[in-house]
Amino acid sequence: DGLLNREELTSCSKEHFGFKLPISNIDRICRQLFSKDCNGLEPGKWHLVRTAIGIAREEVRGGTKRAERLERERPEREAAAARQRLFQEKRVALGRMGADLLAELQSLEPRVMTAMAEAEML
Repeated sequence: DGLLNREELTSCSKEHFGFKLPISNIDRICRQLFSKDCNGLEPGKWHLVRTAIGIAREEVRGGTKRAERLERERPEREAAAARQRLFQEKRVALGRMGADLLAELQSLEPRVMTAMAEAEML
């Protein structure tokens, strides 16, 4: 019929790009490029299909690269989380220690005041 249909779109992708189009991309290409009243694309608009397939291929490559990057960064994120937990634990411990020292200092204040008063009498 001279129109590029879904099956031909898939075979074109494999043949010209060495790339198997995911179903979601096929659906999107058909929805965006095929006119509503026909089930194919006219030969004059095939350059749009090549562009759409190239975009779909780059999306898949980008998703793969992103997954690889996230996997490479995972140990760094885990180490950062461990450092953050250690920081919080030390912060809590030092906060308690500071509160204990302040309480001890306040409990010694009456004795210091008494010693100062006795020293002034001398």
